[in-house]
Amino acid sequence: QIVHNQAKGALLYCPDSKRNVEKNWILFEDIGEKKPRVVYDWYPMSIYEIGHANMLINRKEIKTPEFFRYVRGSTHGVYREERNEIWFLCHVVSYEDRRYYYHLFVVIDADTYKFKKCSKLFQFERESKVEYALGMEIIDNRIEIGYSVYDKSTKFMEIDMEWIEDNLLTQ
Repeated sequence: QIVHNQAKGALLYCPDSKRNVEKNWILFEDIGEKKPRVVYDWYPMSIYEIGHANMLINRKEIKTPEFFRYVRGSTHGVYREERNEIWFLCHVVSYEDRRYYYHLFVVIDADTYKFKKCSKLFQFERESKVEYALGMEIIDNRIEIGYSVYDKSTKFMEIDMEWIEDNLLTQ
């Protein structure tokens, strides 16, 4: 349930979904309306409003690169006011000898929600295979990320915005 723009429960209902398991959706705030929105899918990007009884309503579909069919949500969207952008940290899973997780930053326009750019794939730690992003925050010229390795530990890292900007790809 959304109360005063805060999530008070974790169940959202999507009438368009054919999934058996509901996960990997991401919350962010609509900057103009100051209301929560949900990125439900990344290919094509499907953004919903949250209606009565946590029903996802008013679907908006936005074109994204075909690669995004493999992208899954990880962290909430973070607004970068100086660029009028919303940044997300997402992941893709590679099924090899076991699952490997690779991460990428995805950037959308804060007004139109149109895809602008994404980063190259990266890992938090070279030796780990299973990594989950838990959250991120943009502070000054860096991004702080909380993440888990093998579901056993919580770790934190900082990434300089200059490195990220140097590794962004446009469509």
